[in-house]
Amino acid sequence: MGFLRYDSPFMMGLAKVTDLIMINLYTMILCIPVVTAGAAITALHCMSLKIVRNDHTRVTKEYFQSFARNFKQATLIWLMVLVVLAILAGDCFILFFADLHFGKAFRIIFFVIAFLLAFVYAFVYPILAKFDNTIKNTLKNSLLIGILQFPKTVLMVIVGMIPGLILLLYPHPTLLSAVILFGFSGPAWISALLYNKYFQMLEDQILEQNAPENVLDPDDEDVIFKDMEYVGSGEKSESDATQE
Repeated sequence: MGFLRYDSPFMMGLAKVTDLIMINLYTMILCIPVVTAGAAITALHCMSLKIVRNDHTRVTKEYFQSFARNFKQATLIWLMVLVVLAILAGDCFILFFADLHFGKAFRIIFFVIAFLLAFVYAFVYPILAKFDNTIKNTLKNSLLIGILQFPKTVLMVIVGMIPGLILLLYPHPTLLSAVILFGFSGPAWISALLYNKYFQMLEDQILEQNAPENVLDPDDEDVIFKDMEYVGSGEKSESDATQE
């Protein structure tokens, strides 16, 4: 019964599924107070990328380390997200349900803004989980990467919407069970699969830029972030290893 060996593909796959269920439950619980949702989602993306890379050993400990480390920035970003969502929801209600008439240009501007904000949201928590940076530059980088990775970003946004659409449109008991087990971690894991190689490229660039014997030319157009402040002071997984 080789498939029951701890290092068999079956057992490794089962371990990943178990890890995804665990971080999904942690995220659901920590999202209940609302104010802690940003840090919970950041920790979720941190662990999802580690699971994709097989770079985790203690899921619970590493999840809550990320939660605590990013709590302040993640919470501030989350509060900004809530404010923007409230404004967009109000605009959407006025646009579609109020007895007012708006021109085509106004509708186009509304959808463009909503589209760009969705791109920022798709990457802001993965970037926050992986790179040290200011909130301002984290948001800038999220928009930039979202545009540069356009097809993948669209797919990430669609995948992220699926659990909510299931709850709203087809709340079948079986699907509800799947949402409870994987509603957060499933889309986060799929997203990590999509951006993993791109993040790895950015990490390699950071390491090269930080190497004193091999500093990249700041005018090199191949460098995504020309100023180091746009990438952050370091890669967080290394600091994780130091802490552990």
